[in-house]
Amino acid sequence: MIAFLLAQTIAITGGTVYPVSGPKIENATVLIRDGKIAAVGANVAVPAGATRIDAAGKWVTPGFIDGAGQMGLREIGAVDNTNEYRLRGNDVAASFNVLEGINPASTLIAVNRMEGVTSTLAVPGSLGVPPSGGLIWGRAALIDLDGATIEAMQIKQPAAMVANLSESAKDAGGGSGRRGAAAAPGVERRTRIRDAPPRLSPPADPGSQRQRRGS
Repeated sequence: MIAFLLAQTIAITGGTVYPVSGPKIENATVLIRDGKIAAVGANVAVPAGATRIDAAGKWVTPGFIDGAGQMGLREIGAVDNTNEYRLRGNDVAASFNVLEGINPASTLIAVNRMEGVTSTLAVPGSLGVPPSGGLIWGRAALIDLDGATIEAMQIKQPAAMVANLSESAKDAGGGSGRRGAAAAPGVERRTRIRDAPPRLSPPADPGSQRQRRGS
């Protein structure tokens, strides 16, 4: 569907347009050419052959972008098979590609699209919903909320690496700020090496010294 729209000229006419900047425009036309907005205004000429969409009596706004959501990844919380937002049993899942778990047929995608949300940053992880925890949740993907396949929905992958830096990740991260909490193994090893006294040569073997005295 997206590829089809990108290949034509579309004119949305007669609506009340709310631009990104500036006041609203009554009885305006939005001209879209090759997937990009070419003109917005009350006196925009519609080229011959353009597909017209009558928006009389309606509002025309830019599409909303969900900054961090899980549409298509989380369907029914109590049914594990409908939740593909995290890699279970792995506290460090930097290679987890959240795009592979998106369900283009999710009912939540259609509902949000009708409400004006046109794209979303799909992120892995629990987002505060138990069970939380884990340190690195995986790679986020920017997707359109239109398309019958994951490939058609994809805008950018990976778009970000998602990490959990909250209190719930303290065990996966090797401890917390609490007094007496155990440090991460790597930190502990570096501390021991740094505190060790310098040695110019290995200590002599006492047995070999006694043997040389008796010879």
